[in-house]
Amino acid sequence: MKSAKFFLSMVSVLAVFSLTACFGTPAQPTIDYQALINTSVAQTESAKNPGTQVVPTTANTAAALPTATLQFTNTPLPTFTPVPTSVPTVIPCYSIGFVKDVTIPDGTRESAGASFTKTWRLQNWGSCTWTTSYNLVYVSGNQMGAASSTALPKSVAPGGLVDISLSMTAPSKNGTYQGYFKLKAADGTVFGLGGVGGIAFWAKIVVATPTAVPVSFAVTDVSGWTVTPDSPTCLGPYVTFTANITTNSAGRVDIHWVFYDNTPVTGIAHFGPSNHIDFSGAQTKTVTVVWDLAGLGFTGPGSASIYIDSPNHQLFGPSGTFTCP
Repeated sequence: MKSAKFFLSMVSVLAVFSLTACFGTPAQPTIDYQALINTSVAQTESAKNPGTQVVPTTANTAAALPTATLQFTNTPLPTFTPVPTSVPTVIPCYSIGFVKDVTIPDGTRESAGASFTKTWRLQNWGSCTWTTSYNLVYVSGNQMGAASSTALPKSVAPGGLVDISLSMTAPSKNGTYQGYFKLKAADGTVFGLGGVGGIAFWAKIVVATPTAVPVSFAVTDVSGWTVTPDSPTCLGPYVTFTANITTNSAGRVDIHWVFYDNTPVTGIAHFGPSNHIDFSGAQTKTVTVVWDLAGLGFTGPGSASIYIDSPNHQLFGPSGTFTCP
């Protein structure tokens, strides 16, 4: 039995040598001893520290992948735009609003040397009350006989209206004339339309030789005034005025009454009702008006005048003064 095993072993050896002789020595694999060492070390460390995985490093370990670098974009926050707040409107102390020309609109024709009364209606656009210490003052242009300074007829609260009148005289030569005026406060501040430094308001007339025969007017009498019998004092009476108007030809006459509290020189002028009278020729007609003293705040002796709006543009009077009983 042993001889048989020995014989088979020898046959195997001879077969190997025969194959080697026929095919040559086979190539030997290259052994990476460093990798073996590293693996051994790793296995040893794992045995010492169970649960810890040690990754062996080798000379043939692939290069580490590059680390990605995150790029941060700086996005600015939206800018906060504040909502604009409303700015309160500041009303100046001094400011005038022009309402209208009560008499003598621009371009009114006047005869050379004729007297006329210019009246403006103004509104207090400022925040300060106009008192009787305020004055209408001439500032430039053609003065036409107007006073350089005239006190306001009454106090005017903000938003209130006032009619301011000025007696003037047309120049003696034909042409267009224009005078400019403003208001002057008690502290000396001069102001016009819109405020301090604002534009002036004006009176503008045309002096021309009349082409038609002028109508001649005359207030012959203002008389027959009476105080209502139920009021013996000046707290609430009515006074009746009459006037006779004479013309030298046919036409329409436009008039309005002017009442004076105290005297026509220093007193306050109140504009009364307006009306018109038609004349068929040279004749005389009588007009009548009732003055409500209580409604106008009457305080003293008074009188009345008539202003002929057309065709004369002329004030006649005053006439018929009276005092309280």
